[in-house]
Amino acid sequence: MLDFVILHYGDYHVTDECVRSILRMHGQEEIRIVVVDNEINKNAARREKLKEHYSHIQNLTVLTVTENGGFSHANNIGYEYAKNVDHADWICVINNDIEFTQRDFPELIRKVYAETGCAVLSPDVVKKSDGEHQSPMDLRIRNAKEASYTIKMNTLALKLYPAVYPLLYKRQCRLDENRLKEKKGNAAFYEVRQEDIVPFGACLIFTPSYIEGEERAFEPETHFYYEEYLLAHRCGKKRLKIVYDPTIKVFHESGQATRRSMGSEYRRMRFMMKETKAAAEVYLEHITERKQQNMKPSMLYFMPVDWNWIAQRPHFLAIALEKDFDIKVLYPHFLIRNWTAQKETPTPKKLEGVTQIPLQEKIPFLRMIGDRIFRHHIGDIHQYDVIWLGTPLYYRFIPDDYKGTVIYDYMDDIVALQGDPVVAKIVKKRHEQLLKRADYIFATSRYLKDHLPAEVQEKIILLRNGYQEGSVYDPEIVRRPGKIYRLGYIGTVSKWMDFALIRNSLERFDNIEYHFWGPVATEVPQHPRIIMHGIVEHKELYNQIRDIDCLIMPFLLNDITLAVDPVKLYEYISFGKCIISVAYPEVMRFDNFAWLYHTQDEYYDIIKKLVEGTISVKYNQTEQLEFLEDNSWDAREKKVNEIAGHINR
Repeated sequence: MLDFVILHYGDYHVTDECVRSILRMHGQEEIRIVVVDNEINKNAARREKLKEHYSHIQNLTVLTVTENGGFSHANNIGYEYAKNVDHADWICVINNDIEFTQRDFPELIRKVYAETGCAVLSPDVVKKSDGEHQSPMDLRIRNAKEASYTIKMNTLALKLYPAVYPLLYKRQCRLDENRLKEKKGNAAFYEVRQEDIVPFGACLIFTPSYIEGEERAFEPETHFYYEEYLLAHRCGKKRLKIVYDPTIKVFHESGQATRRSMGSEYRRMRFMMKETKAAAEVYLEHITERKQQNMKPSMLYFMPVDWNWIAQRPHFLAIALEKDFDIKVLYPHFLIRNWTAQKETPTPKKLEGVTQIPLQEKIPFLRMIGDRIFRHHIGDIHQYDVIWLGTPLYYRFIPDDYKGTVIYDYMDDIVALQGDPVVAKIVKKRHEQLLKRADYIFATSRYLKDHLPAEVQEKIILLRNGYQEGSVYDPEIVRRPGKIYRLGYIGTVSKWMDFALIRNSLERFDNIEYHFWGPVATEVPQHPRIIMHGIVEHKELYNQIRDIDCLIMPFLLNDITLAVDPVKLYEYISFGKCIISVAYPEVMRFDNFAWLYHTQDEYYDIIKKLVEGTISVKYNQTEQLEFLEDNSWDAREKKVNEIAGHINR
């Protein structure tokens, strides 16, 4: 059974044209028409006359609305009647100024449904007067910022309406002209099927997939406007597909009832602004209802590294942010890699690896393929309240009309890290673009912050690295002298490692040895007392380094290392080990926890004293616990949430 729910308001003749076009369709035995009389301001005699007017049509019922509930309410009355009384499988909710010309309309909608399984079907709604394609009315739902802006501007315009009406009218005419011109220039768009769009409310076809589970067509109800956005939001949350299909076409007189009832353009525009403001308020309250229900704002989180790489800042922050955000994490998954994946790194609930094609950043054709893969994983980027970028490379996926919050986690000198000059040039360009676009820039160090342009300084927030909460081990006592002194390093072994210092120390001290845990990205000197252990699971680290006497950070100083707030020092403190680190401005705040050196001789002197047992761990348990509590990833996440957690859609 296919029911047509016609919202009647105003002229009989307009509704008559709509009814006649339905009666010309094939398969009348399976068609029912429900005319919903929404003229609540008319007297009982006038309304009874409407019923008499259509009494000769056997498959037509007239329902009388008695309360002023508006467009959505009246249509819901018709929808509920069609579903519960007529037991309709299909319900087509339409304005009375819609005209059907396709006699095989019922067959066409069944064909599209069989192909798509959609819940809501939107035809090509063509405006009779100028040929404008009115559906889809939008490609995405509006977010909270846009709804709030609509409320604010309509409130202001209504207060000043008599004075600003001429300007508003001219502006609206100009917008209408530009919109029509743009649509005509993009005619090809309306010739192909589109999915998950915002349909135009003048003609909505609810299929068996929708009717089976939904008691109402529109919820919550608005008097006028925004019902399409509310429907699209509802379908999106329930994973109900909305499809626009140009093989189904209807014609629309567009607002005839409103124009006739208002009498003048002056009154009509004021009515539209008032009702739009009210509807936007309903919409805003609805989409932000999760705030009252303690539901989380959504975040799309772009990882700069493979999730299976050694656990570091991007991993820990993603896990911490999941406490206050509905977060989806995308990470680059490399087809070719020269390191062993971690097998048991804790993961967010929504974690997706995006296949990276070798050389895709350098070769345009490969980048195009790679971008298509990435966009498939992203989906509708406008559904996210916050986008978190751990690398500027992915800035290209953020469209100009994205209205949410963009956060740039600037954790390293990203340009200096690039080994390939071609890729470095691309990264530099994206980095500069992202600095301008980002709403917040989280810099891990003062060095990074201070080296960014003056014009972005006001949106930079210092968000240092932190400690992943878990087991904390008591600071160790002074070791017994006389045994091999074992020095350990945890992290990526790359070009910043001072292997000259390490080699020279091995020549100077025959009772020390070095152990390294982590991926290797540079050439390592061959020496019997340099032992490489490779990557291990983060949770197994302490078991691996239990017998290490001292943990070290022997970095060369350059643009890369000077910018680093080393996460390994936080971890070293949690292990309760003695610590040695090269000295530079960013690590001076660790002076109470680590033995810092400026020169090779200072390093040798520290080693000598440690081996002899005259010095050992620099901190006690109280200092250790206080530091870790103040510098946990959870503490960092709370800072992020203070800034971005109020964002909701």
